[in-house]
Amino acid sequence: MFESKNGNKSLYDILEVSQDAPIDEIKESYARAKSTFSEENPALYGIMGGQDQKNNLNEIENAFRVLSDPETRGEYDKQIGINSKKSEPQADLLTRTFQKQNTEKSNSSAASTVKSSNDFEQQSIKKLVETNKYQLIYDINDELEKKIREATDFNGEFLKEIREYKKVTIEKMADMTRISKTNIRNLESENTDTLPATVYVRGFIYQYAKCLKLNPELVASSYMHQLKKKEQI
Repeated sequence: MFESKNGNKSLYDILEVSQDAPIDEIKESYARAKSTFSEENPALYGIMGGQDQKNNLNEIENAFRVLSDPETRGEYDKQIGINSKKSEPQADLLTRTFQKQNTEKSNSSAASTVKSSNDFEQQSIKKLVETNKYQLIYDINDELEKKIREATDFNGEFLKEIREYKKVTIEKMADMTRISKTNIRNLESENTDTLPATVYVRGFIYQYAKCLKLNPELVASSYMHQLKKKEQI
């Protein structure tokens, strides 16, 4: 009933929240996830269309539907075996929090969630399309330009080399892509233990490549292929 299509990824993993996350954090993560995989997000153009994108959005919607309701969340926690890990006071506090949220004008709360999600999406899209604000200014290295042009394999180390060559700091990359500085470092180091769910990683790499004026589809496909091979070792 509650299984995720993302293999061993739980509904908490899909929304990137902890198992004891409060409702406000779940709502914020839901809005952020919808923004990342919105059909209007130009950063995903070309790789997240069609059925794959619908499946990702359905996963996000399903995770939010289950985790935003105390009853279904409780059932889900029991199913995946984490209910026993919560102390009774924590469970009572969580239930009271949900009850308070759900009794304070549920229709208004739902409308507010949708508005928050839409506002977040618009802000993210606006940031991503402000290309003039994020022009790349750097000294051309013909040898490295040739290497980049002819490359078919892109790993984290190579992407970091390109970012530094094009004079883009981690802070600027985070501002350009709306990806956290921690996630950018993890992408470049290919730290599989701390990287988010696969669907997020592909979207992040696509945005990263686009901001560096690379072929985002080629880079994302190559990176994910190599990351998958690394995880199997």
